[in-house]
Amino acid sequence: MSYNRSEFKQHFPSIAAHLGPTGIEIFTHALVPTEAAAGDVLISCGARSDTLYLIRQGLLAISIEADGNKLSLGEVGGGSWVGEITMIEPGSATTTVIAKQDSVLLALSNDGFETLRKDHPKVASSLLKALSLDLANRLRSTRQLLIKISEDQYFVESTGNKKEDRLAALGRTLMGLSRREL
Repeated sequence: MSYNRSEFKQHFPSIAAHLGPTGIEIFTHALVPTEAAAGDVLISCGARSDTLYLIRQGLLAISIEADGNKLSLGEVGGGSWVGEITMIEPGSATTTVIAKQDSVLLALSNDGFETLRKDHPKVASSLLKALSLDLANRLRSTRQLLIKISEDQYFVESTGNKKEDRLAALGRTLMGLSRREL
């Protein structure tokens, strides 16, 4: 499964913008093409994870779980990614990610990232910058949602009046799903 520079720029413009043409070539060679069948669990909440998944095509469902309760945060499709935090710092996953339909992914494990960092530090740095900017934007959006939480009218109009709806809206914003969902 080959993946050229033009396709990468089309599917992942915010990452590509930071990598530049040569960086895209180097980065795409570090990625491992992966397929997930509908129902496959890519990341399990609480389990150790260390891989970034760029979604080339398909649909992934994201949820959080605690004490036997599950809160669906939404779905992400082509052009999105999941797992960036544990790729940078392996550890317990904060979400569960399941392939909702057959999906084609590009994976980068922490070991792959460390090799990239050692062999091509500028490319690794550019990748970190792109991911960091995305995370910063999510945190800013989450802050804005938290400010609006005190406004009852906001919740009635935007998320409904149930506690689960408000929590899901907050989770979607924090995970970047409000921006990247299909």
